[in-house]
Amino acid sequence: MTLNANILFSLVANETDAGDYAKDVRTTKVEYFKELTDGTGANQAQIAWSDSGTFDNDYFPLGVGFTFTDERGSGSFSAIKFFYVKNTGSQDFSILSPADWPNGPLFASDSPSGLYLKPGGAVAYFAPDAAGWPTAGSTFGFSTGEGVAAYEVILIGEGTIT
Repeated sequence: MTLNANILFSLVANETDAGDYAKDVRTTKVEYFKELTDGTGANQAQIAWSDSGTFDNDYFPLGVGFTFTDERGSGSFSAIKFFYVKNTGSQDFSILSPADWPNGPLFASDSPSGLYLKPGGAVAYFAPDAAGWPTAGSTFGFSTGEGVAAYEVILIGEGTIT
């Protein structure tokens, strides 16, 4: 199995003033494109995994070492190069990332200042360098504190499927 992933973010925002005679339009545009080819170096990955559903507890872990089982079999990530999380429910939840990721966690799991996703909110992070975010002994997940939350998640990284 080989992987090729194209990641594209595009934003175009148009603002029109409220003038009576001549209206000015201001356009803000940004695009980000990155291709991941098959492998274990910079700008490379080997597997993609996605999931959607709900969780009804304080913490929903995506697994120590980022292990998973799906229709392809069992797999594990050794490094994460890209992740996307969307809140598809009506309950806020926070994203918890490992403390041992380079430069510390992306989001503090023990702090109220962590990244909270409101309903309909989404976040994507990309680590295209050769190291990515290592997963050995790490757990990545979501926390509601209480209540039922719904999510979509995509992880792309280095690893194996057996």
